[in-house]
Amino acid sequence: MIPTVAHLSGGFLCLLAKSCENPTRRVGHRTYWKVFAHDDWGAGTASSSQSFSVSFCCLGRVGDANGVGTYPQEVTISDIQLLVTAKFIQGTCIGIVPCLAEGDANQSGGANPTCNDITISDIQTLVNHLFIAGPANAPLKNCL
Repeated sequence: MIPTVAHLSGGFLCLLAKSCENPTRRVGHRTYWKVFAHDDWGAGTASSSQSFSVSFCCLGRVGDANGVGTYPQEVTISDIQLLVTAKFIQGTCIGIVPCLAEGDANQSGGANPTCNDITISDIQTLVNHLFIAGPANAPLKNCL
């Protein structure tokens, strides 16, 4: 069966002649998708489920190092505590900071930071945001 129309709807690529269903579903950090194909006579079929990992973990703005917050209070003392633990108690952020891009609050590592990019400057940025200047005077940057 050859699809007669391919279009993008709601952020999902659908190969359909008549309508576009949401062909994806998320489970954790994996996205599962199917391609639905329909011909002009209404016959249709769907592919088997395929999956891929989404590598983007930083959503919205930086600072939610532990990944448990909700905007606009996603950055808390727990995020600062996590960065202090990773850098000065454990000595590594591997396996401790779930999203390095969130922990790299000053974005010194660009869009793909490493553990070495998480520094005291990031902790200072979060302390300033929460306790010194406040969110209105020290806004956090948007994710890259």
